[in-house]
Amino acid sequence: MQYSSEIIGKNIRIERKKLCYSQEKLGQKIGITGKQISIYEKGKIIPPLDILLRLCEIFGCELGYLLGESSYAEGTKLLTAISNYTGLSSKALKQIVKITGQTRDCIHWGYHSDEYRAVLNKLLTSKYFIEFIETMKKLDDVYSKRKEEMQKIDQSFPEITDKIREYIGSHFESLIDQKYSIDTDFEYNMKVYRFDLQEKFILLLNDLYKTDE
Repeated sequence: MQYSSEIIGKNIRIERKKLCYSQEKLGQKIGITGKQISIYEKGKIIPPLDILLRLCEIFGCELGYLLGESSYAEGTKLLTAISNYTGLSSKALKQIVKITGQTRDCIHWGYHSDEYRAVLNKLLTSKYFIEFIETMKKLDDVYSKRKEEMQKIDQSFPEITDKIREYIGSHFESLIDQKYSIDTDFEYNMKVYRFDLQEKFILLLNDLYKTDE
């Protein structure tokens, strides 16, 4: 398989920036200069295998990811497969791992991973969890609709001077009224769905933690 030095360089740069490392700092971590890191990131040459493996350790990814292989698109082959199957982003999956994992970067250093997994399983399998998510989707729809409608109206506003405004005053005022109407509907829907979300959350909690009557 042929690998692209440009793609490898791009992936190195992306991962370095995620860690907020300068080229110099990353170079020090693996025993080379920042200038050498710059050469790799610009895609001038492909780093030797030992450097690539050291970079994988620092970035917490597998070699296939740095090389640009599609089956490692999310950092590791397993993470990529899970992401493809569930549709969840690598960021979301890493959050789940942070809750359920047993490494030092997990909650409480992973000392209580069994308990956290049990809580997460209980949450996801509750009959009210889907209703909770469905209500959140309605909230998302309200936000998206408002943003889309506002963008349409903003694009309709002409670049006008005071003199031109005299001729298009009624149209201008109409656009202002439309924005006000959208905001009013948005505020109303937000109150309705936020209240509904709170109700669903209470049902979810009551289902998870039933009390004796």
